[in-house]
Amino acid sequence: MAKNHFYEMLMDAPVAYARLMLKAEVGKSVKKFIITDVNPAFADLSDRVLKQLINADFSDIFPSLSADLINSIDNPGSPVFFIDLNTSFKLSCKVYPVGNSVFDLLITVQNVAPMHELMKPDRIDLATESAGLGIWEWDITQNLLIWDKQMLKLYGLDHLENGFSLEEWLAYIHPDDRERLEYILQQVLDGKLSYDSEFRIISTDGSEKYIRATGKVIRDNKGYAVKMIGVNYDITEEHLSKAALLESQQLYKQVISTSSEGIILVANDGRILTWNSAAERVFALPSTEAIGRYVQNMGQSILNEHGTLLKADEYPSLITLKTGKPLHNNILQVINGKKETFMIKVSTKPLFMPDGETPYRVLTTFSDITNLKLAEIKAIKAKETAEEQRAILRAVIENAPFEIWARDVNQVGILENQNAFNHFGSILGRKPEEYKSPEEAVSQWKNNNLRVLAGELINDECIYEVDGERRTFQQIIAPIRNQNSIDGIVGFNIDITERKNAENTLKHREQIFKKAQKLAALGSFEYIFSDNSGVFSDNLYALLGVSGEMSPFKNALETVRSFIVEDDIPAVQNHFIDALNSNTDFNSVFRIRRKDGAIRSFHVRADLNLDENGSPFSLTGLVQDITERLRADEALKQSEARLSSFMNYVPSMIMIKDRKFRPFYANHNFRLLFPYENWHGKTPAESFPEIEAEFIRMKDKEAMKSGYVAFEDIWTDRDGNEVLCYIQKFRISISGADPLLGEIITDITYRKKTENEIRSLNATLEKRIEERTSALVAANKELEAFAYSVSHDLRAPLRAIDGFTRILMEDFSENIGGEGKKVCNVIQENAVRMGQLIDDLLTFSRTGRSELSYSRIDMQKLANAVFLDVTDQVQRCSISFDCGSLPFVEADYALIKQVWINLISNAVKFTSRKDSPTITIKGWSEGNYCFYQISDNGVGFNMKYAGKLFGVFQRLHNLKDFDGTGAGLAIVKRIIQRHGGEINATAKINVGADFVFKLPCENQNVDKQ
Repeated sequence: MAKNHFYEMLMDAPVAYARLMLKAEVGKSVKKFIITDVNPAFADLSDRVLKQLINADFSDIFPSLSADLINSIDNPGSPVFFIDLNTSFKLSCKVYPVGNSVFDLLITVQNVAPMHELMKPDRIDLATESAGLGIWEWDITQNLLIWDKQMLKLYGLDHLENGFSLEEWLAYIHPDDRERLEYILQQVLDGKLSYDSEFRIISTDGSEKYIRATGKVIRDNKGYAVKMIGVNYDITEEHLSKAALLESQQLYKQVISTSSEGIILVANDGRILTWNSAAERVFALPSTEAIGRYVQNMGQSILNEHGTLLKADEYPSLITLKTGKPLHNNILQVINGKKETFMIKVSTKPLFMPDGETPYRVLTTFSDITNLKLAEIKAIKAKETAEEQRAILRAVIENAPFEIWARDVNQVGILENQNAFNHFGSILGRKPEEYKSPEEAVSQWKNNNLRVLAGELINDECIYEVDGERRTFQQIIAPIRNQNSIDGIVGFNIDITERKNAENTLKHREQIFKKAQKLAALGSFEYIFSDNSGVFSDNLYALLGVSGEMSPFKNALETVRSFIVEDDIPAVQNHFIDALNSNTDFNSVFRIRRKDGAIRSFHVRADLNLDENGSPFSLTGLVQDITERLRADEALKQSEARLSSFMNYVPSMIMIKDRKFRPFYANHNFRLLFPYENWHGKTPAESFPEIEAEFIRMKDKEAMKSGYVAFEDIWTDRDGNEVLCYIQKFRISISGADPLLGEIITDITYRKKTENEIRSLNATLEKRIEERTSALVAANKELEAFAYSVSHDLRAPLRAIDGFTRILMEDFSENIGGEGKKVCNVIQENAVRMGQLIDDLLTFSRTGRSELSYSRIDMQKLANAVFLDVTDQVQRCSISFDCGSLPFVEADYALIKQVWINLISNAVKFTSRKDSPTITIKGWSEGNYCFYQISDNGVGFNMKYAGKLFGVFQRLHNLKDFDGTGAGLAIVKRIIQRHGGEINATAKINVGADFVFKLPCENQNVDKQ
């Protein structure tokens, strides 16, 4: 048999399971069922070990079941017999065919002794703990709950010896779920629902868990519910997962909403499903108006890059819907409802049905490249300017201010420019030695010429005398190469006298420039295309986090690439290639990784320098570390997004004006109620009649001058209705800019109407209060008269009854006999009890009428004193009385003392039959209330009758057992309620009782009669 999950469940189940193989012996009609597999429950039921059961004949194990088993094969899956084993249980058997001559047998124990006696604890605990299930049983007739170990673990309990009641279990249920759960249980017991419920519990360690409970009701033959059996398991993680999923969905919506990229989701019929804030800004259309519209009916002008208006079937999203193919980087122009023009780069992506062929949604994203296009226009103009500058440069080169000359291999002059001619005279056709110059100079010239003709390049400085002045020249002599031969030499004599004189000044300025670069986080560089070399400034090395000198280095592109973050390399390469292809300047923002691993953001701007043929020669530029600026920009964007969201969703109406009192912003609520579009960008005089405009302008000026002004005014809404508004105007000061004027407008029309109604109701209420007060005064007078009557008129008959009875007992005791004396004793006892009832009734009445006299009370001292007053020496020796530290309280001393007298007297009375009576008093403070608890280990009471506990003359114990009138706790409750407090009690029969009452710690001057 395969060891699948169901098989493992059968192995651990309390149901007895066996797999049987039908075996018919040749020549015999007797059929045998051979046992091939069993679970531990079957072994326990048969009272045998597993080894004894495998390959055994079933009829040898259960002889009385063999015949019924054979008959059940024709009716598989249903119970076919019940066998009374003359024990405390019965068996129900079911047979299931699983193959040729192979059957599964399940035996279920029914009507057994209590479940905790039948179940095998070790196996059940192991199975339920592995599955996280807690098993419970509720004996409804005895209101007794029995839990297994896993149930106790779920609720944070260590053990439970005798079970507990349904009410005790409900105490663990979260207060918000308790009433609902009680209702469901009642519906289940009434047969209206099956029991499958989720609720929260408060474990003993204070943690909150989510529980799922299922169960089944067992009924007697009359249909009455007598028992429930079921399981609990912890679903807290499932709830947390759902909460996390909800949070993720909300985050997804927030990302779409706040994305700087435009995001539009289009259905397969062309309707718009998603429209984020970037789309609202570009198309000047709020999402509330856009969602549900068809793309082609947006009311906007959409043009291609060249300015041609698109047809409906040329919209990118509709093209993708039709073809199922994505589009990338389409450049479009948008002219929105505000006549604003935007350039956007659009891409689309189809979302397919499960068949992978039919698109059912199109995700359209776009970037606002308006500023980029403007920058391109500027770049084109800059290029045109650069072309002019290059033409000038070529003219300058052709008329170079330095000397240019050339000689052939024989050192005969073959070329000279005007500057060379002016300096040396003509060299054409002449050799160096033919000049009238010092022999030393001529020898140096010839020696240099021979070196160059041998293939060397000379770049030296030399000094010539010009017009009697010694001047410094840079002399560059290079070979004129013709394939593999040298045909001559060319020389350049550059007068660098002024340059040399300026070098010191330049060095000084370079130091200043380096410091400025460092302070501004700027670095400079130059890149030479011809040999892939570059030069970095010292500060650029510092920005990269490496050491280096400002000198040329090879493999410049590869070196730069090694610093760029890999994800940004493709974009940088595209910018570089675009600059080369279009002969425009290089401008790019990308991230680099310093040698120390830190990621920084660089903004690189470089000029592309062309040679005389118009080919790129070098790239020179500046590098700025903009990491902190980007972080600040991102923080500003997030702040602006949060502010925009707040302004749109704040319940008030908000409008902002410029310094000329022209509105330029209004939030969503303002636009809904008032025609803001008629006021936008206009002064009050341009939007309102003269008188109204003057009033608005006066209030605007007042607010701008004083900083704040508030008033009420009547405005007219979009529908022409008058709206009573509470208007707050305030100045918004901005550093380095003109102040703005903010307005918060609150619609108080309904509030004013409500206030008028309240005033009317208050007038009516005051009249009713006056009438009720008069009636209450009259009722109090009647109550006082009744109390006087009870005090005086009822006591006289009682004294007469008691007196005459005493006379009978003393003077006629011989005549009335034993039975007569017994009757007389009953009369006297009841007369005394009647007197006590009258005294308690008067006390109860007085506690509601007497005026409260507040004072600061030491509750610990008072409780100890009362205990000494209500007990005698014998009682104090036998009672364990513990009064802890109690908080002070401001209250009526006499009435609070009566409270302690009644509560402590009750505790003494109801613990009198205990061998070791205990009374404990403790107190604490929470917020503005002081709490006091008196506990005892007396006889307690049934919580079923707790509602009658504080009623007048309500007794929960027999008068023969404990004396008293039943008015003491009613008096306590009335005193505590008059002080603004509460009292509650809990108890268990023969375990004890707890009374907890709270009082305001400070005098609140509230007499709650």
